[in-house]
Amino acid sequence: MPAVDATFLDELHSAGYAKSGGHHLDAAQLRKVLNTDFNERIGVKRRQGSDPSWATQQQRYYSKLARQLGVMETTADMEKYVTDVMALESEAGGVRGENHADSAPRDSLRGEDTRCVPVVILHAVMGGSRVHVFPQDGRGEQTVELQEGDVLFMRGDLGHAGAGYDADNVRVHAYIECEPRARRKKRARSETQQVRQTYAF
Repeated sequence: MPAVDATFLDELHSAGYAKSGGHHLDAAQLRKVLNTDFNERIGVKRRQGSDPSWATQQQRYYSKLARQLGVMETTADMEKYVTDVMALESEAGGVRGENHADSAPRDSLRGEDTRCVPVVILHAVMGGSRVHVFPQDGRGEQTVELQEGDVLFMRGDLGHAGAGYDADNVRVHAYIECEPRARRKKRARSETQQVRQTYAF
């Protein structure tokens, strides 16, 4: 197993987010994914979409990257896995999204073992991808701007908001879930994509 990047994990655990650079994807490929039948509008000037074969390939990629960074480490009775990989597009002129957390109410998992906290992945396919975050280390709101190829890992209870854009922007969004191994095995026999709830604040 690759060595754990202690600095990366320290940043992820203390502030709630950390990024890794140089992981490039083809924006044209993502636009093809967005133009399949698997896409939907998720607000004004924003849409998301996926494709089963593409999503499976990306799941493997993010699983490998997360293992290299130590993000997939968990306890013996739990299992982490990548799921719900989506291409996401914001059109020019869209406004900032609402403040929310993706996997649990904001900061509600602070007392949990960090190895068992779910994680959100944001992969910048274009330069200038941005997200507004509310760090868990006491700092006020920060705007994180990603360069092309950056992958941002965020705790699932980290408060954040999507940015508005002056030009079209495409990126990838995915989740790392953490749940008991027994429950995961049971669900794998009849796997269906989850209907995701977000937690506004």
